[in-house]
Amino acid sequence: PWWWRGYNSAGWQCYLAAKVSTQHGCMLCQDHGDDLDLTHYSGKLAARYGRKSPPEEFDELGRQHLVRTAARAEGMEQCRDLLKNGFAITSCGSESFSGMRDENGVSKRTRTGWSHAMAILGFDDRPEIRRKYGDPLACFQNSWGVWNAGPRKVYGANVEIPPGAFWARWSDVKNRTMIAMSSVTGWPQKDLPDILEGW
Repeated sequence: PWWWRGYNSAGWQCYLAAKVSTQHGCMLCQDHGDDLDLTHYSGKLAARYGRKSPPEEFDELGRQHLVRTAARAEGMEQCRDLLKNGFAITSCGSESFSGMRDENGVSKRTRTGWSHAMAILGFDDRPEIRRKYGDPLACFQNSWGVWNAGPRKVYGANVEIPPGAFWARWSDVKNRTMIAMSSVTGWPQKDLPDILEGW
Protein backbone atom coordinates (compact mmCIF):
# COMPACT_ATOMS: atom_id res chain seq x y z
CA PRO A 1 0.00 0.00 0.00
CA TRP A 2 2.93 2.38 0.67
CA TRP A 3 3.52 2.74 -3.08
CA TRP A 4 0.10 4.34 -3.55
CA ARG A 5 0.42 7.07 -0.92
CA GLY A 6 0.81 9.79 -3.59
CA TYR A 7 3.94 11.64 -2.38
CA ASN A 8 7.68 11.05 -2.02
CA SER A 9 8.40 11.96 1.60
CA ALA A 10 8.13 9.52 4.49
CA GLY A 11 5.16 9.20 6.79
CA TRP A 12 1.54 8.23 6.36
CA GLN A 13 -1.59 7.81 8.44
CA CYS A 14 -3.15 4.45 9.31
CA TYR A 15 -6.63 5.31 8.10
CA LEU A 16 -5.25 6.36 4.68
CA ALA A 17 -3.16 3.18 4.44
CA ALA A 18 -6.25 1.12 5.29
CA LYS A 19 -8.27 2.95 2.63
CA VAL A 20 -5.57 2.30 0.01
CA SER A 21 -5.51 -1.38 1.04
CA THR A 22 -9.23 -1.60 0.20
CA GLN A 23 -8.56 -0.03 -3.22
CA HIS A 24 -5.20 -1.48 -4.31
CA GLY A 25 -4.83 -4.52 -2.06
CA CYS A 26 -1.70 -6.12 -0.63
CA MET A 27 1.48 -7.28 -2.31
CA LEU A 28 2.78 -10.68 -1.18
CA CYS A 29 6.45 -10.95 -0.17
CA GLN A 30 7.49 -13.14 -3.08
CA ASP A 31 9.12 -12.89 -6.51
CA HIS A 32 6.38 -11.79 -8.90
CA GLY A 33 8.77 -11.64 -11.89
CA ASP A 34 8.98 -8.75 -14.38
CA ASP A 35 11.09 -6.48 -12.13
CA LEU A 36 8.96 -7.12 -9.04
CA ASP A 37 10.92 -9.25 -6.57
CA LEU A 38 9.49 -8.65 -3.09
CA THR A 39 11.22 -11.55 -1.34
CA HIS A 40 13.60 -9.16 0.49
CA TYR A 41 11.78 -6.07 1.70
CA SER A 42 13.93 -2.98 2.29
CA GLY A 43 13.64 0.77 2.80
CA LYS A 44 14.87 1.32 -0.75
CA LEU A 45 12.20 -1.00 -2.12
CA ALA A 46 9.52 0.67 0.02
CA ALA A 47 10.46 4.10 -1.41
CA ARG A 48 10.42 2.90 -5.02
CA TYR A 49 7.18 4.76 -5.77
CA GLY A 50 5.63 7.82 -4.17
CA ARG A 51 4.36 10.77 -6.16
CA LYS A 52 4.45 8.56 -9.26
CA SER A 53 2.14 5.55 -9.00
CA PRO A 54 3.34 2.00 -9.74
CA PRO A 55 2.59 0.43 -13.14
CA GLU A 56 -0.90 -0.94 -13.74
CA GLU A 57 0.37 -4.54 -13.74
CA PHE A 58 1.57 -4.08 -10.15
CA ASP A 59 -1.85 -2.76 -9.23
CA GLU A 60 -3.48 -5.81 -10.81
CA LEU A 61 -1.32 -8.08 -8.61
CA GLY A 62 -2.26 -6.16 -5.48
CA ARG A 63 -5.97 -6.26 -6.27
CA GLN A 64 -5.82 -10.05 -6.14
CA HIS A 65 -5.53 -9.52 -2.36
CA LEU A 66 -7.91 -6.66 -1.63
CA VAL A 67 -8.71 -5.87 1.98
CA ARG A 68 -12.52 -5.83 1.99
CA THR A 69 -13.19 -4.40 5.44
CA ALA A 70 -11.41 -1.70 7.45
CA ALA A 71 -12.90 -0.08 10.54
CA ARG A 72 -11.66 1.96 13.47
CA ALA A 73 -11.40 -0.01 16.70
CA GLU A 74 -12.21 1.79 19.96
CA GLY A 75 -10.64 0.66 23.20
CA MET A 76 -8.93 -2.44 24.48
CA GLU A 77 -11.96 -4.71 24.57
CA GLN A 78 -12.82 -4.06 20.92
CA CYS A 79 -9.20 -4.59 19.85
CA ARG A 80 -8.87 -7.74 21.91
CA ASP A 81 -12.13 -9.19 20.57
CA LEU A 82 -11.31 -8.28 16.96
CA LEU A 83 -7.92 -10.00 17.20
CA LYS A 84 -9.54 -13.07 18.73
CA ASN A 85 -11.91 -13.19 15.76
CA GLY A 86 -9.19 -13.12 13.13
CA PHE A 87 -8.92 -9.41 12.27
CA ALA A 88 -5.54 -7.72 11.74
CA ILE A 89 -5.02 -4.45 13.61
CA THR A 90 -2.68 -1.66 12.62
CA SER A 91 -2.10 1.30 14.90
CA CYS A 92 -0.66 4.79 14.50
CA GLY A 93 0.62 7.09 17.21
CA SER A 94 3.56 9.10 18.49
CA GLU A 95 4.58 6.92 21.44
CA SER A 96 8.10 5.49 21.54
CA PHE A 97 9.48 2.56 23.51
CA SER A 98 12.75 1.30 24.89
CA GLY A 99 14.78 -1.05 22.74
CA MET A 100 15.34 -3.23 25.82
CA ARG A 101 12.55 -5.54 27.00
CA ASP A 102 12.26 -6.55 30.64
CA GLU A 103 12.25 -10.17 31.86
CA ASN A 104 8.71 -10.64 30.46
CA GLY A 105 9.18 -8.90 27.11
CA VAL A 106 7.72 -5.56 28.26
CA SER A 107 9.25 -2.28 27.01
CA LYS A 108 8.92 1.02 28.82
CA ARG A 109 7.58 4.08 27.07
CA THR A 110 10.27 6.69 26.38
CA ARG A 111 10.19 10.46 25.95
CA THR A 112 11.67 10.49 22.43
CA GLY A 113 8.41 9.95 20.53
CA TRP A 114 7.91 8.22 17.19
CA SER A 115 5.30 9.03 14.58
CA HIS A 116 5.07 5.42 13.63
CA ALA A 117 2.64 2.63 12.66
CA MET A 118 2.87 -0.76 14.35
CA ALA A 119 0.75 -3.90 14.27
CA ILE A 120 -1.05 -5.07 17.40
CA LEU A 121 -0.61 -8.82 17.84
CA GLY A 122 -2.38 -9.59 21.08
CA PHE A 123 -3.33 -8.73 24.64
CA ASP A 124 -2.51 -10.10 28.04
CA ASP A 125 -5.09 -8.97 30.59
CA ARG A 126 -4.72 -11.80 33.11
CA PRO A 127 -5.11 -10.77 36.77
CA GLU A 128 -1.44 -11.54 37.49
CA ILE A 129 -0.38 -9.20 34.67
CA ARG A 130 -2.61 -6.44 36.01
CA ARG A 131 -1.09 -6.92 39.46
CA LYS A 132 2.49 -6.90 38.16
CA TYR A 133 2.21 -3.98 35.70
CA GLY A 134 -0.86 -2.14 36.97
CA ASP A 135 -2.40 -2.49 33.52
CA PRO A 136 -3.22 -5.01 30.78
CA LEU A 137 -0.50 -5.41 28.15
CA ALA A 138 -0.73 -5.09 24.37
CA CYS A 139 1.82 -6.84 22.13
CA PHE A 140 3.17 -4.69 19.31
CA GLN A 141 5.13 -5.76 16.24
CA ASN A 142 7.46 -3.12 14.90
CA SER A 143 8.37 -3.04 11.19
CA TRP A 144 12.07 -2.44 11.93
CA GLY A 145 12.97 -6.11 12.09
CA VAL A 146 15.04 -7.14 15.12
CA TRP A 147 15.56 -3.63 16.52
CA ASN A 148 15.23 -4.48 20.21
CA ALA A 149 16.73 -6.91 22.72
CA GLY A 150 15.81 -8.72 25.91
CA PRO A 151 13.69 -11.73 26.84
CA ARG A 152 10.63 -12.59 24.75
CA LYS A 153 9.06 -15.31 26.91
CA VAL A 154 5.46 -14.60 27.91
CA TYR A 155 5.02 -14.31 31.68
CA GLY A 156 4.14 -17.71 33.15
CA ALA A 157 4.05 -19.49 29.77
CA ASN A 158 6.31 -21.51 27.48
CA VAL A 159 5.77 -19.31 24.43
CA GLU A 160 7.68 -16.32 23.06
CA ILE A 161 6.54 -13.18 21.30
CA PRO A 162 8.07 -12.75 17.81
CA PRO A 163 11.49 -11.13 17.26
CA GLY A 164 11.11 -7.35 17.04
CA ALA A 165 7.90 -7.41 19.10
CA PHE A 166 7.34 -6.10 22.62
CA TRP A 167 4.61 -5.77 25.24
CA ALA A 168 3.44 -2.27 26.24
CA ARG A 169 1.18 -1.16 29.07
CA TRP A 170 -2.30 -0.32 27.76
CA SER A 171 -2.24 3.09 29.46
CA ASP A 172 0.85 3.94 27.33
CA VAL A 173 -0.84 3.08 24.02
CA LYS A 174 -4.58 3.65 24.56
CA ASN A 175 -4.62 6.90 22.54
CA ARG A 176 -3.25 5.35 19.35
CA THR A 177 -5.48 5.18 16.26
CA MET A 178 -6.36 1.51 15.70
CA ILE A 179 -7.72 0.15 12.44
CA ALA A 180 -9.01 -3.43 12.11
CA MET A 181 -8.88 -5.06 8.69
CA SER A 182 -10.14 -8.40 7.41
CA SER A 183 -11.67 -10.36 4.54
CA VAL A 184 -8.56 -10.27 2.37
CA THR A 185 -9.24 -11.73 -1.06
CA GLY A 186 -7.18 -14.83 -1.77
CA TRP A 187 -7.06 -16.16 1.79
CA PRO A 188 -9.42 -18.91 2.91
CA GLN A 189 -11.99 -18.03 5.55
CA LYS A 190 -10.62 -18.71 9.01
CA ASP A 191 -12.37 -21.45 10.99
CA LEU A 192 -13.10 -19.60 14.22
CA PRO A 193 -14.13 -21.28 17.48
CA ASP A 194 -17.72 -21.07 18.66
CA ILE A 195 -18.23 -18.28 21.18
CA LEU A 196 -21.04 -20.10 22.96
CA GLU A 197 -21.57 -23.83 23.11
CA GLY A 198 -24.24 -24.99 20.69
CA TRP A 199 -24.10 -22.06 18.26
